[in-house]
Amino acid sequence: MPNEYFLALALEAVKKLDWYIGYKSESGFLAFTKSSEDSWNEEIKVLAEGQSIRLISECTGGQLIDWGKNKKNIDRLLQKIEELKSKLCPEVIATLYEDLKPNLIPAHECVLSFPTPTLYDKVVESFFSPTLRQIAL
Repeated sequence: MPNEYFLALALEAVKKLDWYIGYKSESGFLAFTKSSEDSWNEEIKVLAEGQSIRLISECTGGQLIDWGKNKKNIDRLLQKIEELKSKLCPEVIATLYEDLKPNLIPAHECVLSFPTPTLYDKVVESFFSPTLRQIAL
């Protein structure tokens, strides 16, 4: 599946999950969960990198431990994407992307990025890790 189709499905999934979309570009987007008993506005970042998509969910507040919320967010997003993918034909997905494209920031202007983790980051993440998934397309 082309990255564009994945992004269209992912954005549609975010809408179905009733999360807020804070930023969207041809390369990816930022979304935020709503506050509830189970969630405190975690940030979900989706970024297309070559032939893969990186997904990360992390707490935006002062939480030291996420109690599995970030993993749950990524799992819910992937489940909803798979559900939409099974229901929609490629032509409909292409139309979704074409409808989105005029409102997307061009890839060369995208401010989303994943910095290379330092040793400190790797150690800290082993204790207080945001959930990160990389998917080969």
